[in-house]
Amino acid sequence: APVEYLARFASELNVPNEVERHARALAADAHDSGTTVGRNPSGVAAACLYTAARDADHGLTQQEAAAVADVSAVTVRNTYQDLRE
Repeated sequence: APVEYLARFASELNVPNEVERHARALAADAHDSGTTVGRNPSGVAAACLYTAARDADHGLTQQEAAAVADVSAVTVRNTYQDLRE
């Protein structure tokens, strides 16, 4: 599940605790709404962190989030857009 990746990714990306907490909430919402079905869980985790970082005005790029999850920036961007819907 995406939530299993969040602590490690947040640590590697050096994001604040509140960003990680918000990312966890986003991941739970994504799971509940079915957004995570058929998606790479590490990519979803990266997108949740990217989304949470944007919400907090913490500078994290799609590329940085993608690199830590070993997915493409396009994967992060597409999932970010789905999280925003």
